[in-house]
Amino acid sequence: MRHYMVDLETMSLENNAAIVQIGVTEFDEYGAGRNFTRNVSLATSVDAGLHLDANTISWWMNQTKKTWMKDPIDLVQALGHLSRWIDDDGKQDGNLTIWGDGAAFDPAVLESAYEAIGFPRWWKYNQVRCYRTMKNLFPDIIRIEKADHDALGDAFQQAQHLVHICRVHNIDLNAVQAEKGK
Repeated sequence: MRHYMVDLETMSLENNAAIVQIGVTEFDEYGAGRNFTRNVSLATSVDAGLHLDANTISWWMNQTKKTWMKDPIDLVQALGHLSRWIDDDGKQDGNLTIWGDGAAFDPAVLESAYEAIGFPRWWKYNQVRCYRTMKNLFPDIIRIEKADHDALGDAFQQAQHLVHICRVHNIDLNAVQAEKGK
């Protein structure tokens, strides 16, 4: 089973938020592996019809670290790169799980972005899992490090934390599954 922790930096808290940074860490029961990151041009996210929120933009302007501003690329390019990165490692068999710090946010926003540009997503609805649920179920395992709103740093730390939760509590990461089918 291949697991992918997705973290996005966005300019809204809506499910169709404008994306400015994508971070993905591939991991398994032993820890984090390959990483993917792209900074996304805000203008191209907006051009694709993705949502902006004044409060979120204001919050970002007050942050000191804005790694997403360095060398952004077009949203279409960024999502194309991500799809190829997934496929390049032979992940076309559908034997994967996508995780987000809130199953209803990062994976949902990513899905909205793929839909906005007319690209197919690379996961099925029943392959989405919630890291936030796992960390709330096991608060005894404290996440030691936290990236400062950097999508790849957050994705990496979340993946490592989830693997640690599973090790300490003797949970088979691959058994954290939803129903099969469809």
